[in-house]
Parts: sequence; structure tokens; C-alpha cells
Amino acid sequence: MNDFILQTFLSLAIGAVIGIERENTGKSLGLRSFSLICFLGLLVSLLTDSIFLILIGLSGVFVLSAIYYFRSGKGSRLSLSTAVMIPFTFTLGILISKDLFLEAGVAGILATFILSQKVRIHSIISGLTKKELTHGLIFCIAAIVIYPLMPLLPISIFGIPFDLKQAWLVVVLVMFLSFFSHLFIKYKKGKGALYSTFLASWVSSLIYLSLIMKKLDPKDSHSFKLYFLVSTLGMLVRNAAIVLILSPAAFQILIPLLLPLVACIVWAMFSLDKGKMSLKPVDPEFSIWYALKFSVFFTVVSLIILSALSFKTGIYLAFFGSGILSSASGFAILSTQFSSIPLQTALFAVAFIILGDIVVINILLLPKLKQDRFKSIILPSIVLVLLAFLGTVF
Repeated sequence: MNDFILQTFLSLAIGAVIGIERENTGKSLGLRSFSLICFLGLLVSLLTDSIFLILIGLSGVFVLSAIYYFRSGKGSRLSLSTAVMIPFTFTLGILISKDLFLEAGVAGILATFILSQKVRIHSIISGLTKKELTHGLIFCIAAIVIYPLMPLLPISIFGIPFDLKQAWLVVVLVMFLSFFSHLFIKYKKGKGALYSTFLASWVSSLIYLSLIMKKLDPKDSHSFKLYFLVSTLGMLVRNAAIVLILSPAAFQILIPLLLPLVACIVWAMFSLDKGKMSLKPVDPEFSIWYALKFSVFFTVVSLIILSALSFKTGIYLAFFGSGILSSASGFAILSTQFSSIPLQTALFAVAFIILGDIVVINILLLPKLKQDRFKSIILPSIVLVLLAFLGTVF
């Protein structure tokens, strides 16, 4: 009895959320209709355990939805979303009857959010170029088609076991971050210099800094320092996300080392005088081919690190090199091999990756900056590196 009351409440509530959004947009079906549709799905599923009978009920709802579409909307595009939501809401009621409360709630909220953002979504899609659509399609193929086909067990490359599935997952993440940051910068239309720097550094802080330096005044040390801090912050957040996805256990161990670095960078950013800066957002054009080149590069760096795991000195040099070439590769390999690496070695490996990344950023930035080099770039770099190595001790 108590279960039925809970299921009834949830079905009416989820249906009401969808119905309020539809009624708010002036549709003929609203709160009452969608609440009852979701409740009907619950009742039909509770009345029978036969999947066949449930499918018959769902088919009937599809027919009623089609009738509504052609009679009220007369085939117009704008009425299609409401017609689709009718069987969708009925299905949510079925999910609730199977005690899949979280799944039904998340699906209902996501669907409502997508419906409420109709105008914005249409404007974004209409503004996409053919090149962006093509690259988006390639990304979908990489994520939805190729990734599930990757072998579950590691393969041997030159006698080195290599987890191809996890490596491809990192490539897919880079593709997604690259496309997302590109769209964000594009639709910000020049108003999000710091946001664009942060997001673009998820993909490659070096590529983005090389683009931004072409627009900065060589004497504008304040802007150089801010872009250095923001790009380093983006690098840390990206790599923390990679560790979290690939190895939650490694994330729990490494996050105390990374948090002081993030806190120090955020404090330094807020302490800067923004009035002395000339911030210039740059859109690094999204290219799926960059992500594919990254996959080859990532594989090579990963194999070098894996081959050096048995040598203590070699492993530190390998992770330092990954920081210079691709810090994402170093963090990804550290995550996948975390269980086989001693804890202290793993912590030092993180510090060496950060050291390598900061060294190469200094090599890139310092020749372009004409004044206040020590205060703007070198001193913050020394502080961050010291924090990273101190984190391996405490």
C-alpha cells in the first residue's frame, strides 16, 4: 500500500512537471493531461506482468498521440514535441511501476529542460556550419559506434599491455571538450575571455596560449599572468576529471594534492587588478582531426610511460615528459595503472606531470613577455611546483 502511494505521488509529480512546461508554452495539453498520462502508465504496468500487454497499451498511446498531432497541429513542426511527450510520459509511468524512481525522475527533468530551451537550441543548431555538423557526426560515430566495439581486455603492443578501450575513452572526452569549448566561445561572441581560456585549456593549454599571445601586448604582464593561471587551472580540472572517470579510487587519493593547487590559483586570480588587463577571447577552431592526432600522440606517450613503469627513475622522467608533451596522457595512464604503482610513486608522478606542464608553458610565454617576467610567470610557477611536491609529503 505504501509503495503504491509513493508510486502514485511520483507519477503525478513527474507528469505535472512536464505538463506545466507544455501548458506554459500554450499547448492544449497541460498539467492535468500529462499527470494523468503518467499515472495511466503506472496503472497499466501494475495491472499486468505481461510485457506484451504493456506494449499493447503503449501502442495505443502512440496511436492517440498521432491523432493529436495531425488534428491539433495539422502536421506542423511545432506541435511534434507535445505529441512525442505523450508516449514518453506514459513510459515514465511504467518505469515508476518497476521502482526505477531515479531513472524516471532524471529522464523527466532532462526532457523538460530540453523542451524549455527550444528557442535557444534551434538558434544554436541553425548557426552551425557544415564543417561543425560533419565533425559533430564524426564525434557521434567515435563515441556511440566505435567505443562500444573496443576490446574489453588490454591488447599487447610491442609486448606492452595497453588498454585500448580506456585510451579511446580519453580520446572521446577530448573530442567532447574540444567541441563544447568551441561552441561556448562561439556563442559568447567575445564576452567570455576567461571562460573561453578555461574551457579551451581543457583541450590544450599550449595551443590556446599560443593563439592568445598573438593578440596580447608584450608589455601587458597582468594579462599574461591571468591567462597563465586560468590555463593552468583548466589543465588541472581537466586532468582531475579524467582521473575521476577512469579511476574513482585514484581520484580520492590524488584530490588532496590537487585541491591546494586549485585554491592557490583561484586566490591569485581574484587578487589581480582586472582594470589593468586587456582580455581578448580567441576561438581555437574546433577540428576533429586535432582529436584524432591527439589519439595517436596519446598512444605513443602512453606506451613510453608503460615501458618505464618498472624503472623508478625512468617512471619519473616518463611522467615529466608526459607533462611536457601531453599531461592528459600522463594522468590517464596513472589512473589505469594506479593499483600497480606504489602510492608515494604515484603522488610524485603527479608532481612531475605538473612540473613538466608548467615548464613548457614558461618556455612558451617568457620569450613573448617583455617585462615583469619573474613576478608574472616565474614566481607563480615556482609556488605551484613547490605546492605539488609538498603535497607528496603531507
